[in-house]
Amino acid sequence: MWKGIEDARIYKDVGIQTKNKGEDPIVVEADPTLVAILEPALKQLLTHCGLEFVTHQSGNVLSATIEHFYADVKKGFFTGKGKAEAQINFTLISSDLGMTSMGVGASMDLKKMKRKDIKQLKMLLDDLLFQILSQIPKSDLVTTLK
Repeated sequence: MWKGIEDARIYKDVGIQTKNKGEDPIVVEADPTLVAILEPALKQLLTHCGLEFVTHQSGNVLSATIEHFYADVKKGFFTGKGKAEAQINFTLISSDLGMTSMGVGASMDLKKMKRKDIKQLKMLLDDLLFQILSQIPKSDLVTTLK
């Protein structure tokens, strides 16, 4: 049974973009929310990995928690540099295994990003989302659930 995804981050913004000397910071929040973006993506990804979701109570209950998802871009005159990190933890409560927790994470450090305005931050956040989702099929989570 899929219990859903929870956003455990204290601050719900997904990134900040500043000029070289920290001038004019732009704080960015996800719209739709990060939970609304990740919920269908995780369910579809886990289904493609061979998991079947049921709506009634079963022997396994799976949930996810967003612990960290953030990008920071410092925009220079021609190029920018950025750092991004994400961490999603999964909790499985099983009649066979008891309670098991597993995490997947991604970290990126980019330099010489050539995009205008807020597009640098958007590109970094899109890449971070792809990286974190691509870690899930390779993780112990899928092996444990099969």
